[in-house]
Formats: sequence, structure tokens, C-alpha cells
Amino acid sequence: MSFFFSQQELETKRTGKRGLRNASTTKQNAQTLQRLGCAACPLNTADVDTPKMKPTLAKQTSVYFLAEAPGRHEDEESHQPLTGPSGELLRSVIPEGEEAYCSFDNVVRDRPPKNRTPTWNEIECCRGHVTKSIESAKPHLIVGLGAISLSWM
Repeated sequence: MSFFFSQQELETKRTGKRGLRNASTTKQNAQTLQRLGCAACPLNTADVDTPKMKPTLAKQTSVYFLAEAPGRHEDEESHQPLTGPSGELLRSVIPEGEEAYCSFDNVVRDRPPKNRTPTWNEIECCRGHVTKSIESAKPHLIVGLGAISLSWM
């Protein structure tokens, strides 16, 4: 059924060269964004109340909850991740006394304008900060909340 594919697509499928080149370029771009961090991030100059929101880390972390980005409530009022309506729902299902063993963080540390979904560049710029937080917390389990957080992992 090769009539469904162009000759270039067939060649790519056979050799894999095109895909390898794109994967390599993407990896190099990601590494550059991670190295530059906040300096390369479009959100670095965002008009937010809580720039570079720090995670809420437990002294002994069993579960590390990773969300997408700060919402309006987190940015303007509480200045901590997962304390808005979604965070309240999450915290309501955590067994009593266990919240002290939970850490809360976001894939992106600044609130994107108009509460939009973070872009790939913004996520990669924050990756190093989030990774360091996870490494310092040493959780037994990381829970990605939503598609963005799951794809980050």
C-alpha cells in the first residue's frame, strides 16, 4: 500500500534519517533551554504577582504532586502551588495527617498570561528547577496532574 505515502516518506521510514535528525535537533534545543533557564523563558518578564513560585516541599516527601502552572488564586493570593480550587479538591482527598508528607509543585513556575497552557519552550526552561526540587524531596511517588505534567515526565 505504498501509494498512500510519498517517496520521501517511504525513504524516511526505511532509513529513519529524517526522524533522527529532528529528534537530535529537538534534544539540543531542549538542553539549551534547560541550561539557559529563566534567561530564555518567555515568562521571565510576565506580569505576575508571584514570579518563580517555589514548590511547597515536605520534610519527608512520600508523594510529589506535579501540576501544570500556577493559577490566578495561587499567583495573586496564596503564593503557593495547588492552593486554588483544584488544589483544594486534591487536598480534600488526601487522608488526614498525610498532607504533611506531600510536596506540591508546577511544571512551570510562572503563571502564563490569560491562564493559557504553557508552551514547550516555557516547560523546558523550568525543567531544571523542577528536577532539582524533585531530587531534593526524594519522593517515593510522583503524581502528574493533567496531560502537561504527565508529558513532562
